[in-house]
Amino acid sequence: MREADGFFGVVNGCPPDEGVMVELGMAIAWEKPVFLFRDDFRRCTDSETYPLNLMLFIGLPETGWEASWYASVEELADPERALARWLTGP
Repeated sequence: MREADGFFGVVNGCPPDEGVMVELGMAIAWEKPVFLFRDDFRRCTDSETYPLNLMLFIGLPETGWEASWYASVEELADPERALARWLTGP
């Protein structure tokens, strides 16, 4: 993780995989760009806003975090979303 340019985590499961959560924590600590993917239909939170534990979103932008959150494979190709913008650069 230390050498990675960014972090793309699949956070399916209730709770999501513990190994992915450790890697996510390292990415957040090292201030790497974070992108999260979850197409799991199960709810893992009581929040109406955030689909997982709020702590997992600390690595995403405070405003506009939804652009770094993916709920379908089709969204990954959306050029308006954060991952596509990050991959293509300025």
